[in-house]
Amino acid sequence: MQGSIGHNKADDVEAYREMLARFKADADTVTEITEANAQFVRDHVGYGGKLAKEIDATRDDKKRPHLEAGRQIDGAYKPLIEECDKIIKGLKQKLAAFLDAREREAKRIAEEARRKLEEAERLAAKAAEEPEEDPFLAATAPTVDVKAAHVEAKIAEGQALAASRVSSAAGGFAATSLKTKRSAKVTHYATLIAHYAGRNEMKELALKLANADIRHAKGEDIEIPGVEIVEERVL
Repeated sequence: MQGSIGHNKADDVEAYREMLARFKADADTVTEITEANAQFVRDHVGYGGKLAKEIDATRDDKKRPHLEAGRQIDGAYKPLIEECDKIIKGLKQKLAAFLDAREREAKRIAEEARRKLEEAERLAAKAAEEPEEDPFLAATAPTVDVKAAHVEAKIAEGQALAASRVSSAAGGFAATSLKTKRSAKVTHYATLIAHYAGRNEMKELALKLANADIRHAKGEDIEIPGVEIVEERVL
């Protein structure tokens, strides 16, 4: 079995590979645990832990300068990106409010034009079914232009559809428009969780929460619905 690692840290990957190979070779000689080798095996486990920590510490030492350089770069550029995103968000909010108001007004006008078309069609149909017999009244009756009302309604409808859209002034960007965003607002968590109970993600989360509660109990009795507390002896 390997002994103490010592104070000199190997800084070469190949050196660690050789140490790991010797560690594995020694571990492979253990076919069964007996009174004669149990303490040796325990020491070998400890040695493996120290070796892993040493390798990880060396990795951290070599990686730290690069991480620090990365943090400095992030520190210089990320605030600029965040400020840019903040400005964009503010402009989007203003633009969305403008387009929303424009769309509402265009829809109101389109609805008014639609009602006028319906009224014109109703009056035209009535005039066709019940023609005015009095020549004077027939001559002075208001003219109902169904065709014009239809054109106006069609134009208003198109304007309503386009009201939420804005194109690029320079032509270098695609047009953008309001879109409907749908998201969940939870009204009853228990019902929601029950709905997703069969999903693997939910099962994994529930298992994680159960194991956390078991650990927090620190050996004391604990009951978790739907869970059997399994005990096993481990190192």
